[in-house]
Amino acid sequence: LGSDSKVLYTKTVMDNGFNPVYSKGHGETFEFLIQDREAAMLRICAMDFEGSGLHEMIGQYAVPLNSVRPGFRHVPLLDEFNGEIKLAGILCRIQME
Repeated sequence: LGSDSKVLYTKTVMDNGFNPVYSKGHGETFEFLIQDREAAMLRICAMDFEGSGLHEMIGQYAVPLNSVRPGFRHVPLLDEFNGEIKLAGILCRIQME
């Protein structure tokens, strides 16, 4: 939805291959102001940045926002066809007001 559409990126970490750590292990914080929580979706993507400027999606996950619960959550990553990527995920801390 137009007013609830927002794209944010973490900082790119170069040469951070198999077991990536972002922001020196302290994570990054993003804030969203949601107008229509019932219709909003949260999509998390992991991208591979190449020096040539090409970006390749490693994995992604999308979920209706009203299904998201606060706390530490393991977000599984799926491939471009929503197939499982074994042992791939992102640890997120979710806070809502």
